Amino acid sequence: MEFQNVSYYYDGANGNISSQGFPLVAEADGSVLQGFYFHDSVMTTATTSCFRGDGVSDQFTYQNLTCHGGTDVAMSFYGPHSNGSINQPIVDNTQWPLPNTWVLNAYTIKGSSHVTFNNPIARCFCQSFIFNQSDIAAFDVTIANPDLDAEGSAAIGIDSELATGLTITGGQIRNSSSNAFLFATEMPSGIQNLTIRGVTGTNVRSVITMNDYTGTGHGVQNIVFDSNTFQTTGGNAAALLKIGGVNFWTNNSFTGNGNTAAAWILTSSGAAGNLNIMSNNFVTGYSGASSFDSTVVQGTLQNYYFSSAPVLGALVKSSPTNNDGISPLGTSDLEGAI
Repeated sequence: MEFQNVSYYYDGANGNISSQGFPLVAEADGSVLQGFYFHDSVMTTATTSCFRGDGVSDQFTYQNLTCHGGTDVAMSFYGPHSNGSINQPIVDNTQWPLPNTWVLNAYTIKGSSHVTFNNPIARCFCQSFIFNQSDIAAFDVTIANPDLDAEGSAAIGIDSELATGLTITGGQIRNSSSNAFLFATEMPSGIQNLTIRGVTGTNVRSVITMNDYTGTGHGVQNIVFDSNTFQTTGGNAAALLKIGGVNFWTNNSFTGNGNTAAAWILTSSGAAGNLNIMSNNFVTGYSGASSFDSTVVQGTLQNYYFSSAPVLGALVKSSPTNNDGISPLGTSDLEGAI
């Protein structure tokens, strides 16, 4: 199916374009959809969102949906939604009907649980975010092989402030004068059990920023950031502030452009049991010094050494004199790890 110019008109006499209309596909508040399948459709508009799904949906599939133009949020999925998949969606506001229409975000989700986005594509000169998980909690959402191009705008690639079990795997994020990833929360346990693995990025200002604004020490915790490769243009590659839980920062590669930014800045939340495992990270092109606190250790949980021989399951703590090392846990210590 192809939808064109819905909710759109042009008044040639006065040169006026219509105000924002209704999305082309919408579910009324309070409706319940189960087993819904919508596929192979192109939606073109200069004055409305292309797709908005409001209400309860379960076991749904959206396949090969394309949005040209759009305003506000080009495609939004406002739940609760569960057990569904969105496959190969495309948002492109760079061409017809009007170049760079006023799109706030390419994709926004709220209240999703066990939902997978497979190969979401964006060519979006967006105002805020390309992919935004907003202010209603999401659980076990997967973004697989995203292909997100900010087209030189300041749009952040992927953002979330309230998610558990978010997984981002593969794909690429490029051409943003802002961050590829932003995770900042004002809610305890707002961001937890997050995995980002195998993502490539070019021509982005910074790779990832995380911050816990809760003051609890448990706002952002239990992160796996592994095997990601990025080229940055100006900011600190990874700014990880007040991070809680046990986190893994492994096998990543950051390439800067020679400015004074740092590759890594990491501070812990100060909560008991906080540990940051770093290993096999490569950085080049940053003249600023990386900064870590004493929760950072090098290696893996399976390769800690106690005295001269490896002891699996040994009680250890971060060395206060060497951020790259560990030392045995003493009887007077109150915090540590196995």
